[in-house]
Amino acid sequence: MLLQLAARFTISIVSSSIYNVDPKVFDGEESEILKRSQTFTTPTKQFMFVFLLTTIYPFLSDYVKISFSKPGAAEFFQALMIEAIKHREETKLQRIDYLDHLMTLRNKKEISGKRKGFAEQLLEPKLG
Repeated sequence: MLLQLAARFTISIVSSSIYNVDPKVFDGEESEILKRSQTFTTPTKQFMFVFLLTTIYPFLSDYVKISFSKPGAAEFFQALMIEAIKHREETKLQRIDYLDHLMTLRNKKEISGKRKGFAEQLLEPKLG
């Protein structure tokens, strides 16, 4: 019970702060985000089998791709992220949160033409 409550609370916070959506995890019904989150964090039998094989025979990891989540779970969250970014760009919505920071970093990369590392940014002389 406590574990489910903590999971619902976490999903609620992450969904509202990153995706700007209300997942309605406390409304008593199973929301789409809650369902996908649970399938995203539950390893499949195929994953367990491949993980066991690659643990016993490490050379197999060069030939086998391991997917922790069920098919479609990662794609759902990627689509949700793309939709959240489009919404923020269209409405010019700015929030002080993780997604806004990622969008700022992406825009800085596009402007400068190259990606700067954290150390390079710290060592760069401050102008202005």
